[in-house]
Amino acid sequence: MRWLRSEALTLGLDGTRIALCGDSAGGNIACAMAMVAGKYAMGIRHLALIYPALDASCASASQAQFAEGHVLTGAGMKWFWQSYLGDLAHKGNPA
Repeated sequence: MRWLRSEALTLGLDGTRIALCGDSAGGNIACAMAMVAGKYAMGIRHLALIYPALDASCASASQAQFAEGHVLTGAGMKWFWQSYLGDLAHKGNPA
């Protein structure tokens, strides 16, 4: 983000109008990046999250309802979160 803002004019971009978008795990990354950008006063103009993976507890009603019979299962989601966060997956870390 710092590099993009500092090089925006060179790239023909407006560094004050940065948008992030991501789906699934990419939605998680886009959300985390927006949070970091806000912490360092590099606000994001727009944020588009398409079915983002944001619930490390895997406890939502939709995750229970759709945990089986689909390519991405509830057990698979728990494995991905554990692989991503390690021990933090069980501590409610906002990834």
